Amino acid sequence: MESPIKVAVTGAAGHIGYALVFRIASGQMFGPDQPVALYLI
Repeated sequence: MESPIKVAVTGAAGHIGYALVFRIASGQMFGPDQPVALYLI
């Protein structure tokens, strides 16, 4: 298993942050098998 990529999203409550978080969490950005540690700021 790969180590998770750490991603911090500032302004996650905004429109752009919301769209970005969805793409990261769904696997569209880094691939479906890549674990991600997602930090929303």
